[in-house]
Amino acid sequence: MEDTIFSDANNQKNLDNNSLETVIYNTIKENILNLSIQPGEKMSEMKIARAMNCSRSPVRDAFRQLHHQGFLEIRPQIGTFVPLIDLDDAEKSRFIRESLEFSVLKDGVRESAFDNYYEYIQDIINRQTKLYESGQYLEFNKLDYTFHSFFCSVVNRPFVSDYLGNYEVNYSRLRFVAIRFDPFPQVTIEQHQEILDALRSKDILRIEKATRTHLHNLYRVVGLCKNDVRKYMTPEFNDSLLEKLMSH
Repeated sequence: MEDTIFSDANNQKNLDNNSLETVIYNTIKENILNLSIQPGEKMSEMKIARAMNCSRSPVRDAFRQLHHQGFLEIRPQIGTFVPLIDLDDAEKSRFIRESLEFSVLKDGVRESAFDNYYEYIQDIINRQTKLYESGQYLEFNKLDYTFHSFFCSVVNRPFVSDYLGNYEVNYSRLRFVAIRFDPFPQVTIEQHQEILDALRSKDILRIEKATRTHLHNLYRVVGLCKNDVRKYMTPEFNDSLLEKLMSH
């Protein structure tokens, strides 16, 4: 894992320890969020230091920061691991996101802020379709972020994007699980299309329903693929928990 992930990062020469720490921190964080480093995986300071051709000091400092932010867990006398996905914690971020995103869309419609951008939003949806068909899940995920954060910027509330859970360790990874394992990916595309069509109609109740349905979509995928994704989840993951979250 370390040799592959850090091969590009190691191309940056003549970095001091602070810069190395930043590169290592960003590389690990990005790859945890996109599941290239999988939940439950053990991390090795020594292997990363060797892959980066550096001392263990900047790796240790990056680990410490990632641990503080919840991206790594340290088990004394055992090692450092990527935490499993906690569905209960992910639901907190999803709930907050639903409230904020609907508020942004509602305000944008009342201000007619989206009227000049329907073609641009449609282009994002069309590009997502092509990316998923070609199996480019990382690029699809980036474009999904663009789709949702765009509304915040148009209504002049870009700060809201910081609270949508895009970099929250449990919710972000659960979203990527939903993207990667969805046996019916056209559903996500159709939900994006419904959000756009609801915006065009300026129907607030329709927008609320479309937003809620879309942001519950990840539970649909987890329910369909629970045997495949169970290995990524904390031991508390079970059918009753999933049913509870789907009913919220």
